[in-house]
Amino acid sequence: MTDDGAEGPDTLAAYSDTDAHMTRDDASDRVVCHVDMDCFYASCERLRRPDLAGEPVVVGMGYEPDATVGAVATASYEARAFGVESAMPISEALELLPRRADPDDPDAPDPAETGRYLPVDLDFYEDVASDVKAVLRDCADTIREVSVDEAYLDVTDRTAWDVAGGGDPSDAAPPPSAAAGPAEARTLAEGYARHVKSRIEREAGVPASVGVAPNMSTAKVASDADKPDGLVVVPPGEVASFLAPLPTAEIHGVGPVTERTLAEMGIETAGDLAAADPDELGEALGDRGRELYRRARGDDDRAVTPRGSRRASRGSRRCRRPRTRTGSGRRSGRWRPTSPAGPASAGVCTGPSGSRRSSRRSR
Repeated sequence: MTDDGAEGPDTLAAYSDTDAHMTRDDASDRVVCHVDMDCFYASCERLRRPDLAGEPVVVGMGYEPDATVGAVATASYEARAFGVESAMPISEALELLPRRADPDDPDAPDPAETGRYLPVDLDFYEDVASDVKAVLRDCADTIREVSVDEAYLDVTDRTAWDVAGGGDPSDAAPPPSAAAGPAEARTLAEGYARHVKSRIEREAGVPASVGVAPNMSTAKVASDADKPDGLVVVPPGEVASFLAPLPTAEIHGVGPVTERTLAEMGIETAGDLAAADPDELGEALGDRGRELYRRARGDDDRAVTPRGSRRASRGSRRCRRPRTRTGSGRRSGRWRPTSPAGPASAGVCTGPSGSRRSSRRSR
């Protein structure tokens, strides 16, 4: 990631790698999941300390009485309600959300206005992340690990965009989608993604948000659209309409600096960006401008290619803002398999032997 919060040259270079591209027809059939763990460090702490559930949790350094410098690594959504943000100086966080004190102290602040501050424990977080990755490797043949708490999965060979239940969709009203996003009918892809989510929570003990779409950049946006613990499905043919009303900052690769530049050009939404002159965008932003133009239009034919590194494994600690569930957001109901024909139709992901991993929630 760059200082702008956007992608670095190595990530954008994937667009120019013809070996990593697919034909447009192939891309329309693809099913890509973007799995993004919710406030991962805080979720890990709650895994081993259930008493932290519902509490404002701040994971970071420098909050001890004798410390002078430190920063927030992750703030739970409850802590974010007080204004605490990832990467914020710990001194500022403590002003917004004082540390929980001894309740017997007569000078202690109101416990309802305080938070639980905890030190960073990377070894434990990476241990939990290994459980998450084991589930993902069972559920997809191709995985691109972006960081300790984020990955892309190509599950095209495991499921499909077909309506759940099979048969001719015109014969009867198809089952409605239970996910957020533009999907109206429940698809096999939705069921498969829901099963991936449930396996992560059951076997690793931490929640994840998942976006499902025909391409990587849209799946990335979708996973962030209904946090926390969300599932957003964007079927083929709905990508452009899903992206159009979103602010440009939601497009993967647009950071604060790029957002300001686009605003100065009169471009406020992804729809504005998709309708802009790509040559003008290129003049203002270079190659990045043309790539962002394509992303805003839902034009992303990159194949999910495996990647993972030590540098990436410790790279991501952010906690995305929760999304308001209104309009087309649908969170009720749970998809049930309608056919025993295998993982693609039943929404069940297994390893090569067909076995499921046992839960390791207790630590």
